Amino acid sequence: MILNTEQITSITNEGSYECLFSKQRFSMAFSEDPSPLGSVIVFESPLTIGPVHFDHSIVICGELPNTNIFGGVCFQRLFSAQLGSMLGDLLDKPCYVKENCLFVEDKQTSITIVNQVKNSSMFHVFLPITVSKEGDHGLYEIKLSQEHLERFKQHCVDCFHFFTKSLFLETQRDNI
Repeated sequence: MILNTEQITSITNEGSYECLFSKQRFSMAFSEDPSPLGSVIVFESPLTIGPVHFDHSIVICGELPNTNIFGGVCFQRLFSAQLGSMLGDLLDKPCYVKENCLFVEDKQTSITIVNQVKNSSMFHVFLPITVSKEGDHGLYEIKLSQEHLERFKQHCVDCFHFFTKSLFLETQRDNI
């Protein structure tokens, strides 16, 4: 789900997102009928993570119910590889995953957090559009048109749902 302005305002602190959904589940807050396979929200917002501040970023939050932290990290890396493929196409530059972050032109372009909340794995992928000039952290800023940003956000949602459904269906096979 791509959040609207009102929804973004409800989860930010003075207009900046501060990783609220690394500490609590969100699927019930944004959907009357959340998927038992998992939920994803995507939005643009200023972002503060400790000393790092992005003036403008894409925030991707995933919730995987009944998944331990190992499974959550595995899913997040596979998901990030797909996001990197789409991002590389939009930027017309090579993009790859190293450990759990995306890199463009050998510069880190994402910050990722994975956490366990109750019996669910929660993950964030943060992509800077504009990094605060006060604290240049050497991150690659994503320079895309608003049309490409919208397309990328929709791809994030579609990719998440494709993966969760595909993985669930694979677990149901009779592999004899």
